[in-house]
Amino acid sequence: MLEVVEIKGPALLLQARGRINSRTALAFETAARRAFAGTDQDVIIDASQVTYLSTAGLRAFLRLWQQLRKENRSLHVCSLKPHIHHVFKIIGFDRFIPIEADSVAALAAVEDRTQGKS
Repeated sequence: MLEVVEIKGPALLLQARGRINSRTALAFETAARRAFAGTDQDVIIDASQVTYLSTAGLRAFLRLWQQLRKENRSLHVCSLKPHIHHVFKIIGFDRFIPIEADSVAALAAVEDRTQGKS
C-alpha cells in the first residue's frame, strides 16, 4: 500500500499503491505517519500506482497535510492519474497540497520551498 522509496535531500519520497478507500485509508495514513515520524523532511507521495481514491482516502491526505503543516513541513503529491487529479482539483486540495507531474518536479518544488526557508 505504501513504501518508502528514498530520501533525497530535503524530501522523503513515498510510493502509494492500489485503492485508498474506507477499508485501506487508515492503514495508508498510519504507514505514511510512521515513515515520516523520525524525519524533519518534507514528504512527497508518488500516487502513480493509486487506482482509486475515496473520500476516506482524501481525508487521509488531508490529515497528513495537517500534521506536516503543524511541523512546518509540506506534503507534495505527484503523478496522479487524471481522474484522481480531477477530484483533487474539484474539492480544492490543489490550493494547499502542491500537485506535481512527477517525482522530479516534486523534488524541485521541495528544494525551492526549503531554500526559501533559509
